[in-house]
Amino acid sequence: MNCNFHKLIKVCLLLLVISVFSSCTPRKKLIYLKAGTNSGKTTTESALSGYKLQAGDMLYIKVLSLDDKTYRLFNSDWKNTQIQNDIGLFIDSYTVSDSGFVKMPIAGNVLLKGLTLQEAQKEIQKSVDPFLLEAIVTIKLINFKITVLGEVNRPGTYKIYDNNVDVLEALSLAGDLTAFGNREKIMVLRKSQDNKVEYLDITNINVINTEFFKLKPNDVIYIEPTVAKSLGFKEFPFAILFSGITTLLVLINFLK
Repeated sequence: MNCNFHKLIKVCLLLLVISVFSSCTPRKKLIYLKAGTNSGKTTTESALSGYKLQAGDMLYIKVLSLDDKTYRLFNSDWKNTQIQNDIGLFIDSYTVSDSGFVKMPIAGNVLLKGLTLQEAQKEIQKSVDPFLLEAIVTIKLINFKITVLGEVNRPGTYKIYDNNVDVLEALSLAGDLTAFGNREKIMVLRKSQDNKVEYLDITNINVINTEFFKLKPNDVIYIEPTVAKSLGFKEFPFAILFSGITTLLVLINFLK
């Protein structure tokens, strides 16, 4: 009886250890940008530097002029000089039409589709120069948004008010990955390039040199679950298992 009792205890302890370790994600897979050989130079290029304007893009365009009357003519937000909310930006924005144009007051239609923001600024500048002296044109993309899905704490769509955002910053907006998020295979879907897909390993420091590390408007980030979650360990009733083993040991000891 004593021998069988010790064997049973060993079996129960073995099951307990297996259950605990099988449910855990190894620490090394939770560390971002692990030290190693960083091949290449870190890119400092803005996320919007190579972005080409598309039909449907919303632009905030401001034409600065010394003449107050012409300023009012070219800028619909002249009554409100305070920082605007999202609704105000939407109302005061210019939308790139399906044919690729934005319609400016006085200057008329300006073709912007397929241009970068810098190129678009120059085109609008050329269109207003015949009507204004020493005018300055500024332009911003206001529909810069990204979507984060999968194994994160706060999945959703986020608006970006920054020309330079990367994958790690996007994940921080979404509350970081859960313990069951696969950090070695993060999918980035880039709609602006014929739905091109790239997989990133954010545990590798060399990821900062890849093209898709810096995000562009309308990028979708999807974090796959690890094998542990796929096997159902996240929902496994460990509390019930531990309680059952403890009760079993108590009963065996009592009967002994």
